[in-house]
Amino acid sequence: MIRTCRRAALALALLATPVAAAGPYAPPDPDVLSALKHHHSRHAWWRVSLDSVRYQVRVHKVDASGVSGLQPFEKGSPVPKAIAWSRIARIDERMSDRSSKPVYVSRPLLEPSLAIAGTASDPAAGSPRTAAALDSARSDVASTPAAGAGAASVNAPAPGEPTRQVLEACQRIQPTSLLRVHADFGLFEGNVAHAAPEGLSGLRVAPDAPATITAPPDRVRWERIDRVDLHGNRAAEGAIGGAIGLGVLGAIIGLVDVVATGVTYTSDSGTSPILVGAMIGAASGAVLGAANGALKYKWRRIYPH
Repeated sequence: MIRTCRRAALALALLATPVAAAGPYAPPDPDVLSALKHHHSRHAWWRVSLDSVRYQVRVHKVDASGVSGLQPFEKGSPVPKAIAWSRIARIDERMSDRSSKPVYVSRPLLEPSLAIAGTASDPAAGSPRTAAALDSARSDVASTPAAGAGAASVNAPAPGEPTRQVLEACQRIQPTSLLRVHADFGLFEGNVAHAAPEGLSGLRVAPDAPATITAPPDRVRWERIDRVDLHGNRAAEGAIGGAIGLGVLGAIIGLVDVVATGVTYTSDSGTSPILVGAMIGAASGAVLGAANGALKYKWRRIYPH
């Protein structure tokens, strides 16, 4: 019974722990560091949360100084080479279903919550920061739905101006746009009433979406979003492909005409038959390709890109 209460209290503390707090943070105890090294996998995706920013990365090395050798989730995204423990508020592991579970929480964040829960003073409980305590709480936290207040606390908003990719995504998202949003709460498929630098709000589930998909009740900040896909036709791609294909064919026909007749330039305009054939072919191909592409639909990633 006591152990069950301790696990429940620790799970609640981890879910209620805010990211933003006054640093610097104390390094993990030796037993916690040892557990992190044992748990660490270079193939796992970790969300490393600082006071004002969160990085989703693969970590090459975990040691007494911090984490290093960081590989970003999105290729080309700027990440530091190393992050010291004094800057790390918490670490969560991204699961295959896009939910997350706590791996490490800094002591200044963890201890006050546990003290309120009445476990820090329990001498029989041992250190709530030990690897065993963290391991026993992970299953409880991972089974809790990520949507709502718990998920919001894991992902603190990053201050400052919105990124270029956020602004470009906002310009492409309309109330009628059909979107797939991959975020810390899982997958959402439907429409968004408002897309702004502060996040996505007014989410409405598509009528034909799977029954398991639900809409978050509040605004979803961009810091919580991993990817956004837009459902649209392939008219633009079809036009480009058609223009290239028939343009080349038209140029070849013009070349055959030059070889057959020996006429390099037309008498009225002085334009090469090769160029005329390419222009006519490209124009015809663009129209036909766009018409064909308009009948085909696919999901296209618009954030990040």
